[in-house]
Amino acid sequence: MSWDADEDVRWVVEGPIVVFDSARPGAELEPDNHLVIDLRRGECRVRATYHAAGDNWMILVQLQPVP
Repeated sequence: MSWDADEDVRWVVEGPIVVFDSARPGAELEPDNHLVIDLRRGECRVRATYHAAGDNWMILVQLQPVP
């Protein structure tokens, strides 16, 4: 896998972030279908990549603190 060149962005983190599987149905976050990540405040580099194998896809997102 390689990182998508157009998916290399900077993001200013101001507190905990919430990540979830976008394939889950519904418009509301439920207690068991998301993850809260407490990141250090500051700037992060955000990159993404994906891998497809037949009907199975995986999307990987990397959050990397910027010193």
